[in-house]
Amino acid sequence: MTEPRTDYQTRFKPLGEEALAAKPVSVFLPKNLDQYVRMKPNRAEWLRQAIAEAARKELMLQQEETNNPLSSVSELQAKPQINKAL
Repeated sequence: MTEPRTDYQTRFKPLGEEALAAKPVSVFLPKNLDQYVRMKPNRAEWLRQAIAEAARKELMLQQEETNNPLSSVSELQAKPQINKAL
C-alpha cells in the first residue's frame, strides 16, 4: 500500500501574490481539448490565465456597452420584431 503524502499542506501554494479561492472550479472538456490542456507543463497556471483573459475581455465588452448609449439602440434594432397582431 502507498504511504500517505506528507506535503498536503504545502504542495499547492499560489505562484503570485493574489490569493486563490477556497474551492476550485471544475469543468468537463471535449476529449481533444482535454488532451491538449493535460499536455501543458503547467496546466493549472495556464488555465488560470486563459480564464482570466476571457473574463477580462467579457468585462471590457460589458463596460463598452454600458458607456455607449447607442449600443442598446443597435441591439434593439438587430432583434427581430414580433408581430402581435397575428
